[in-house]
Amino acid sequence: MWAGRAVPEKGMDVVIEIANKLKKDVKLFARHKKEYRKWLNEDIQERITHIKDNISITLAVNKNRLEIVRSYQRSKLFLFPIKWEEPFGLVMVESMACGTPVVVYARGSAIELVKDGETGFVVNPSDEDIRGDWIIKKTGVEGISRFNAYLNSNLVNASLIS
Repeated sequence: MWAGRAVPEKGMDVVIEIANKLKKDVKLFARHKKEYRKWLNEDIQERITHIKDNISITLAVNKNRLEIVRSYQRSKLFLFPIKWEEPFGLVMVESMACGTPVVVYARGSAIELVKDGETGFVVNPSDEDIRGDWIIKKTGVEGISRFNAYLNSNLVNASLIS
């Protein structure tokens, strides 16, 4: 899953490439303003259209917060391959609060918000990372299962109460 403002520096195009490489379905939740409508409708939609394999890439634009939260809760991973020094990145915190581990590039606030190996994965951006190899190397099925169990909302809630 991916969520954020529909601007090139948020890495939505990278998520599409990763989903295609790994042959995994992905849901993209984009908030956009008029100035990026053309980029979203042409570049991003074209990338989605050109994927020929049997994977589903869903682009949901300007959806309500409840639908996005439900998607966080159902997702195995939240991908956030930002292309700039993100000053905060609320979507990373939202994902972790919903019990979904975050995979981020080591840029901006991501290195402070995501604890590598505990609340998600922090990877160095490189050509290899853009192809999605880092997800295979760092996560694997066991890793995803471990993080989903660790970040289960019931465990998070219990630790906050105690």
